[in-house]
Amino acid sequence: MLCMNIEPFVIETLIPPKDDLFEKIKKSSLSLEEYDVVAISSKVVSLSEGRCVPKGGKNKDNLIKEESEFFLDREHSPHGAVIHTLKNGILIPSSGIDPFGEHYVLCPGTPPKKRRKYSDVAKERVCG
Repeated sequence: MLCMNIEPFVIETLIPPKDDLFEKIKKSSLSLEEYDVVAISSKVVSLSEGRCVPKGGKNKDNLIKEESEFFLDREHSPHGAVIHTLKNGILIPSSGIDPFGEHYVLCPGTPPKKRRKYSDVAKERVCG
């Protein structure tokens, strides 16, 4: 029977507007073996790509609309709670924009099909 173990590891907090994800991983206690898989959240990818906007610089609703392919304004949402959006072909609230400290963190700019390069860079920078 095949078995999979999930083991979280901790890195230093990435600091907006842009931080070096691979340098933080390198400094962590992570050790990889052949066939290991590392899962990285989209928000962490966004921070490493510098996909952050200062909160004071933009109105969040305008930013949500700019980042979306299509949106339904708050007036069409129960109690005006959220702007429903289509982003990268995915139905996602608020274009996937989340607050983080004094910034808004956007969705990654790298299309999912091109993210494979992250594994190549990680192997080179983290594993040596």
